[in-house]
Amino acid sequence: MGTPLAPLLPSTFALGFVRCGANARERGPGDKRADFRDFTFANLVRLFGRQNPRFFAGSGVAAAAEAVLREAVASARAAAE
Repeated sequence: MGTPLAPLLPSTFALGFVRCGANARERGPGDKRADFRDFTFANLVRLFGRQNPRFFAGSGVAAAAEAVLREAVASARAAAE
């Protein structure tokens, strides 16, 4: 598989994708559900959440978004070491 696509969408449009993608559960590397979740949810959470960590607070995907952001921070710290 090639380089994963990371969409750049306006926040109001992106939230629809985020809600849909949050329901997809990761099953393993190369799995289409994991790719769909990354494309529709995780990439957008990282895009908006890194700029404003409270962007998803109070939304229906707040807990899932927080988990993605925690994972992104942990990955960044591990790469820096």
